[in-house]
Amino acid sequence: ALPVEQIIGKTNQELGMPAESIAFFAEMRERVYTSRQPVEFDFSYSVGDEMRYFNTRMIPEFDPDGNIVCLLSISRDITERKRMEEALRKSETELRELNDQKDKFFSIIAHDLRNPFNSIRGLSTLLTDQIKEKDYEAVGEYAMLIEQSSEKALDLLKSLMDWSLAQTGRMDFNPETFELTGLIKDNKMLLDIIADQKGITIKKNLPHELTVYADKPMINTVLRNLISNALKFTRQDGEITISAEKRSKEILISVIDNGIGIVPDRLEKLFRLAESSSTSGTNNEKGTGLGLILCKEFVENHGGKIWAESEQEKGSAFYFTLPCDAS
Repeated sequence: ALPVEQIIGKTNQELGMPAESIAFFAEMRERVYTSRQPVEFDFSYSVGDEMRYFNTRMIPEFDPDGNIVCLLSISRDITERKRMEEALRKSETELRELNDQKDKFFSIIAHDLRNPFNSIRGLSTLLTDQIKEKDYEAVGEYAMLIEQSSEKALDLLKSLMDWSLAQTGRMDFNPETFELTGLIKDNKMLLDIIADQKGITIKKNLPHELTVYADKPMINTVLRNLISNALKFTRQDGEITISAEKRSKEILISVIDNGIGIVPDRLEKLFRLAESSSTSGTNNEKGTGLGLILCKEFVENHGGKIWAESEQEKGSAFYFTLPCDAS
């Protein structure tokens, strides 16, 4: 605020008040003269390079005949109060958003956990019946389906734990320098089995060595999710390409498929939990959209970016960046 000696005896123009504020003051004065009652109001204007907020009370002074002879105007600098109120509003908004996200997350988890557990329950009953009938071929088939349902339930629970830890700041973030090409190859090898089952080819376009500074488990989760999604939404005999290249001070990684693509409306909402939704894959594989939410959390933890491009029936491309080193 301005020192008192710089304010006393100065007109609004001399104090540097903008024309719109001066006009507002004139309007308030007119209101006092018309109503013959005190008027209180807030206003703001720039003092130097800083926006300041003031509360003003205009009080009419009357002569013995009841005529207004002058106005007593008292202004208080309420900038700090306004800033605290704004900080409180922002905090309340963020809290509501976090609660909405939490409710959405648990709603998705609760809904989608039902499917694998119902499958496990039903298949276990059938498995018991087939054991009694000594139909060991069916036993093997049901056991495999139970294993798949169990893996699905485990993935969902792991997503729940990871998201919860990330939101509460309790997830360890331990970046280190490591060789990214090897991690990509490991993930490809693990998912080649699923690719073979759908007749999908996974190609690599990688340099011989590519060093990155990142939290290895987090990036492993990002890669696994993006490649798994590409497999889910690519038809039989399709193709997926995993690429990585160094660009200035960052690494650009991409997972590109020639699958079914994503509708423009959904593309805009992919990384927003409040609007995430489940979409079935080409073999009716079920998903929650939570994997992409975690990918966004993990990539942004590194100061990187993640985004997607897609065209329906032509495929999708997911990109993310990571720092090359600790600087």
